[in-house]
Formats: sequence, C-alpha cells, structure tokens
Amino acid sequence: MNLKYLIVAQDDLEVPLVFSPLLLHEQVAEKGRVISAGFCGRDDTGKWIAGGRSVSLALSARPQDAGILNTHLGGGGSLNPAAGHAAPQAARPQDFALTGSLAQSRDPILLKP
Repeated sequence: MNLKYLIVAQDDLEVPLVFSPLLLHEQVAEKGRVISAGFCGRDDTGKWIAGGRSVSLALSARPQDAGILNTHLGGGGSLNPAAGHAAPQAARPQDFALTGSLAQSRDPILLKP
C-alpha cells in the first residue's frame, strides 16, 4: 500500500494527514504548518511505517512519524481474513525511494513496492 502523508502542527499537537499518491504533497500542504512529509503504508503486522521524502516540499520523513501515524490512525492488531479483511501488504521505507529523473518529477507517481 503506497500512500502519501504529511505531519502538520495543530496547536501543540502533531497530526498526520494520509492521502492518495495521485496528489502532490504541496497540494495538501495548504492544510496547516507542515513539519515532515513522505510515503507511508502498513507492514505485515498492520503497523504504519513511514519513509522517503517530498520533493515538492523539500521535506523528509522523520523517525517519529511512524509512531505519530500509529497513535492517531491505529496500528497493529490482527486482521481476520475470514471476515473479508485482507492482510496489509508488507512495505519498507526503502521501497519508496525515487532516484534520477523520477525524483525531480512533479507529476504524480504511483509507487509500487
């Protein structure tokens, strides 16, 4: 699962915004003071992971971002395939790295691990 996220400051709280990879980080950044940005997904245990960077905002993911995502959006726990819940796709922050001309592109890119 490849999603984009921002961490924005709201009063004394850091809040995650998770959104479609079809949008640019800078399009969503108007929602508040952005602290960090990157890509996120869930690992095979259902916990949020975060990594990479936003080229359009020139901001990177921070080590604490995954914890913020898990705190606000829930993470972990078991999923029940028998109830129609699919297990989340395993992803690692290094799977979201872009290099070369893709890293400089401002066009939305759907990343696949």
